[in-house]
Amino acid sequence: MTVDLNQLASGGRMRDWNIRRHLGVKKWPKATFEVEAVSVVSREPWVASLHGTLGFRDQRKGLSVTATGKRDETNLDVQAEFQLCLPEWGLKAPRFLVLKMDDMVSVHVHLYASARGC
Repeated sequence: MTVDLNQLASGGRMRDWNIRRHLGVKKWPKATFEVEAVSVVSREPWVASLHGTLGFRDQRKGLSVTATGKRDETNLDVQAEFQLCLPEWGLKAPRFLVLKMDDMVSVHVHLYASARGC
């Protein structure tokens, strides 16, 4: 899966611009997650454990996340949340005036996929 970081949305236009600038999105516009293993934890509600490699800023690190969602024969609607430690990726926590972000940030992903007919 490839994510265009130019589409990052936090709900604040100015905050999004600052975050993109801080992440270096002009130089590294994409993040990837290559799924290597999936374990279905439950089918109703649908919960799965995903194990793979996260690629970001010319680095690759192992990542395991739990995804929840809905799945039928043609659609998949999944959400997952995981924590990233900014210094591990070569980033310092950004500062805005007198505010400073924590080194650990929460990343929320919402994926919707639908099968196409022929």
